[in-house]
Amino acid sequence: MIDRLTAEDWPDGVDHAPELRDIIAMLAKGTTLAADTGEKLLSGPARRIWRRALGLGSPAAIDITIAQLRLEDESEPCSSVAWMPAEALAASPRPFVRLLGLTSTQWPRRISEDRLVPDHVVPLADLDPLPVSAADRRDFETILATTASQVVLSRARRDEEGRLVGASPLLRGTPPPAYLRRNRRPDHAMSETDRLGARPGDASELAQAASAATCWTNWRSSHVTPHDGQVRPDHPALAAALDRVQSASSLKLLLRNPLGFSWKYALGLRGPATADEALVLDARASGELLHHLLDNAVRRLEAGQGLASADEQACVSALDAACADVAAMWEAGQAVPPGIVWQRTLADTRQVALAALEGRPEPLPGQRSFAEAPFGGQTAKSDGALPWAADTVVEVADTGFRISGYVDRLDLSDCGTKARVTDYKGGKCPKDAVTLGGGSELQRCLYAYAVRSLLGDDMEVEAALVYPRAGVTRPLQDANGTLATLAGHLRAARANLMAGRALPGPDTGGDYDDLAFALPAMADKGWCRRKQEAATVALGDATLVWEAE
Repeated sequence: MIDRLTAEDWPDGVDHAPELRDIIAMLAKGTTLAADTGEKLLSGPARRIWRRALGLGSPAAIDITIAQLRLEDESEPCSSVAWMPAEALAASPRPFVRLLGLTSTQWPRRISEDRLVPDHVVPLADLDPLPVSAADRRDFETILATTASQVVLSRARRDEEGRLVGASPLLRGTPPPAYLRRNRRPDHAMSETDRLGARPGDASELAQAASAATCWTNWRSSHVTPHDGQVRPDHPALAAALDRVQSASSLKLLLRNPLGFSWKYALGLRGPATADEALVLDARASGELLHHLLDNAVRRLEAGQGLASADEQACVSALDAACADVAAMWEAGQAVPPGIVWQRTLADTRQVALAALEGRPEPLPGQRSFAEAPFGGQTAKSDGALPWAADTVVEVADTGFRISGYVDRLDLSDCGTKARVTDYKGGKCPKDAVTLGGGSELQRCLYAYAVRSLLGDDMEVEAALVYPRAGVTRPLQDANGTLATLAGHLRAARANLMAGRALPGPDTGGDYDDLAFALPAMADKGWCRRKQEAATVALGDATLVWEAE
């Protein structure tokens, strides 16, 4: 680019290409020569700021050091550009003024009732003789009357969330506004983006710009395209994602959101982390706390008289001890809510765990119980006894998928012919019972299969979902038939992904899609609806699971 410049391309008619090359070469050396670079390129106050920043920290952190630097401003306020609120400007007139934020939602500010003394107790006019709205209007009129040379009134057309906003009522009667478009050619390029915006020819030569334009066109199309998850068949990254050991959650993602599965497990894309210090536990953390309490309590009961024969007092004692242990472990290992909220959360979770232990079904003959039993290569969460070797591979028959996980609670009879798999759900109980739930409920079926695979095909396995808060148990009917149906859906999903059809599904862009940030803006209301029909046709038989009860 520099080599193509001639003297005529420079504003002063002099070829500065050699000096520009020297500057680029100097900057390419990085922060190791930060002091020398600053001395050669900067002067005046900028050089003093650079020197002081280098004296306060490492050159590698110069951007952070300068941002935190505080220096006295030696400029005269009366002859410098000043930033101030309108009420201060009204008291100190300036010759040239620009007012920002003149929108219907910003200025003048709205009047609201006092929360402690509402209007029906003391009228607002008596409580506040000069309301904030009237003060804003007065300041606006004062600024217009006292500015000596020029006042520029400006407003945004959209708010911080992209919604259209109207003009402030203070602008009524002013001359028609001059609209400044975001994509207009800038007079002076302040960044690489400005330069490319001013020179569309240069922008069109960039591969990234061409790809972005194609992506935008494809997103607006109703057909599935490479920008909607369509890739070449037998892609090695997708093959590796399918060959990894799966969980019930990952298989659910594969069935209901193939695009999200490929992003998460083939590309390693992850959603943004939540706050480290939350005021309350979210649904995932609440579920983990409940499972930890039940795991600890069941192990304590099994070390004594056993869960099957434990009475209410034994369950209460075991849970009290478990609650103390789990609380200490959580407080030592991670951030927990404030004290009062944390104690209330523990008490509520303890009540749910007690309901889960007391609501157990008729015990099996000579029953032994295990909590958080790992399988498929998962690491045991405690040093308690295990019903099998945790590293044994569990492969779902005729699907090519290996699975792993933790069985919330496993009850075994002493004769070794009966087993009961219990999966606890700490949330609300759904109104209707489901078997596969459109591909969203896989744990009962997969865990029952894993138990039979690990303990023998002659094992009679019962599987159920338990909702302790509602006191509801949802057993799985016809586990063998359900697994056969699920295996067919998994084979279809695997074939689709290997054929390069990593397309959106019903969970793409939903409320619980933690990768929705990588989709087009407001995907659930635009892009997902446009692609739904074409994606359904392309996925073929793999979409039948979405209608499974």
